[in-house]
Amino acid sequence: MRYTKGKMSIMGRTHKEAVYDEHIFPLMEQIIVLCKEHKINMVADFSLGYAPATDESLFCTTVLPKIDPEDKRGAERMMRAYNALKSEPQLFAYTITSRA
Repeated sequence: MRYTKGKMSIMGRTHKEAVYDEHIFPLMEQIIVLCKEHKINMVADFSLGYAPATDESLFCTTVLPKIDPEDKRGAERMMRAYNALKSEPQLFAYTITSRA
């Protein structure tokens, strides 16, 4: 399969998406199996670029927050990380004034 860096591939996927599918996904499958086997909570997030066809940013997120039921703090941390990753950035503006 041919990839063009920074462009859409022939199959309609971005270059990063194709690299993830071919190289990273098989490793993630192994990581998930190992995490489940050894009760390791985890979160992983990959930014796969922008898809002009759908006008969206592409992400692939894997969360295993409750693999170890005894690790409640770890599970909470994984869920906080996941919630931070999936939420849209927030903009806050404050004006501070003082009177003399």
